[in-house]
Amino acid sequence: MEGRQAALFCHGISTRIGREVSFTLFESADYDIVAKFEEGGVTRMVPVQLKELPPSTVNPTIEIQDILDKLGEKLPDSKNLVMAIHINRAVQGLRPAELRIPTGLGEIWLYGAKDDTQQGWFLIGDMLKDANLVSEFQYPSNVIYSAVWQQNILGNRKGNITLSLGSLSMFNWKP
Repeated sequence: MEGRQAALFCHGISTRIGREVSFTLFESADYDIVAKFEEGGVTRMVPVQLKELPPSTVNPTIEIQDILDKLGEKLPDSKNLVMAIHINRAVQGLRPAELRIPTGLGEIWLYGAKDDTQQGWFLIGDMLKDANLVSEFQYPSNVIYSAVWQQNILGNRKGNITLSLGSLSMFNWKP
């Protein structure tokens, strides 16, 4: 699930900024992926932590504000960290500008499907700069999606996963 969430987030960001954004799954204490993009001839690598507002059938009581409050407590001073929160349920009357946003992070983004078809998606943020900035993107689109990995005979993954989503590709990165 994390790979799909990372691909959707990076695809949405790619659509927003008009440049390819690739990523690698890389779990650390503070982040889940490292996103990579080119800016002014310089390669930028950005740590991103993925969070999810789960479907109501999984946890009907948790709200976006609960997630944001926990982030503020857990990560009070993480200015280099980008937070991407997948809204994985129908949310009525979302007013991002009315949310209490933790200020100790580098960026905070919300993204999710516009409806149950999961073909139209929204991206809100960076909420630390403009909580009312919303863009839309399409997935699936006419791009090709593929994933490649190795696994042992028991079905456990070995090594890195290479993921491609049209112009969006996952890169293999080792610190």
